[in-house]
Amino acid sequence: MIFNKLFTTGWNIAYKNKNESEYTIIKNNVDSWVADPFLFEKDNKLYIFAEMYKFNRMKGSIGYCQIENGKQTKWKEIIHEDYHLSFPNVIEENGEIYLYPESSENNNFYRYKCIKFPDKWIKDKEYISNIKLVDTVFWNYNGKKYGFTYNITNEQEKKLELIEISKEKINRLKELTSEDEFARTAGNVIIKDNKKIRVSQDCKEYYGKALNFIEFELDDKMNYKEKLLKKVTVNDIKMKSKNIYHGVHTYNESLNYQTIDLKFRKLLLWAIFYKVIRKIRGKGYGKNK
Repeated sequence: MIFNKLFTTGWNIAYKNKNESEYTIIKNNVDSWVADPFLFEKDNKLYIFAEMYKFNRMKGSIGYCQIENGKQTKWKEIIHEDYHLSFPNVIEENGEIYLYPESSENNNFYRYKCIKFPDKWIKDKEYISNIKLVDTVFWNYNGKKYGFTYNITNEQEKKLELIEISKEKINRLKELTSEDEFARTAGNVIIKDNKKIRVSQDCKEYYGKALNFIEFELDDKMNYKEKLLKKVTVNDIKMKSKNIYHGVHTYNESLNYQTIDLKFRKLLLWAIFYKVIRKIRGKGYGKNK
């Protein structure tokens, strides 16, 4: 039992070219794991933005790595707050690059603006406060910007909501579903062959059980309907690795690449070290903030 408590549950990110059949696992730094990958292609280079979960802080921040000619840089932290950040939805709009993170621990939703790509960002605009919205994604329809967000303000009734985002604020339009199997978003909307597909997490039995790919339709009167196209578990994913993974909960794609994250459970020395430190501080030296 004590031995089991030393195991760390965490995530690796993997990517592949759309022409390839197998994903390549990206190494984590020794002091953290990464999840929630978003892709950005620029100047013939691939950038992957992600949540970086540092063992010493026990909170997520935003980091990135760069892939060029199949070689990966180390993960670099670029945005750090006193509260948890994750799901760094990075988008280019009107010649500017913005990043919309999940910041529900701070009870608001806002964005960062890039002032020097890829590692210099400033907090640019707050859209809504006194609410916990997570894993927010967008798409354009009839000249307007719509989105899906997972509202966890009420812990007893978490729900997927349809939103509209303007220059100044977010308008909450419609509650869609509260089913654990389909509600929580898992990546950007995919638009292909005039079809719109949302990706969601299957969290019904446990976090990271599977991905759902769901085709949806929205008309001018805000009538919404959807149908499940396929469900993908970790066993369906081909990868260049002999490691054992236990789940998947994010999928994104760009023009040339696809990315996922994969859940592991293993012994990690840095994670064990900080678990011991927190245990000692909790007994007499104060808890980590």
